[in-house]
Amino acid sequence: MLEVCATRMTNAEVYALMRGNYERQFPRSCPVCARQFASLREYLLATSPVGRMVSYDIDANDWAPAEPLGTVALSNCSCGNTLGLGTELLAHPDRLALLAWLRDEAGRRGLPPQDVLDECRRILRARVLEGEP
Repeated sequence: MLEVCATRMTNAEVYALMRGNYERQFPRSCPVCARQFASLREYLLATSPVGRMVSYDIDANDWAPAEPLGTVALSNCSCGNTLGLGTELLAHPDRLALLAWLRDEAGRRGLPPQDVLDECRRILRARVLEGEP
């Protein structure tokens, strides 16, 4: 578990934390068509991203919430049902560390936090689909 501290997370730490969080959410199935997704990779191959990632904490402009609301990435199953991968399995310090990294990275790059989140999603999807560790 990462502790929130003055040390900034590296991009590699961010991707490893996010990927590990998402991988722990499998196996799972679509509640509508019962399609099985044995792994994150299978899920990404069989679903289509929907819209932008949503960070409820950022939307509330709360960068250090006592009770983080979390972030979700929505995707459509081939049956049309919308599924989500969220941050609810992450420990509180890890959620805060990710929010701090996102705030700092957006500020450093002069981008809206939402753009950084969306870029993270694209990069993580590509790495998983290409079989990168």
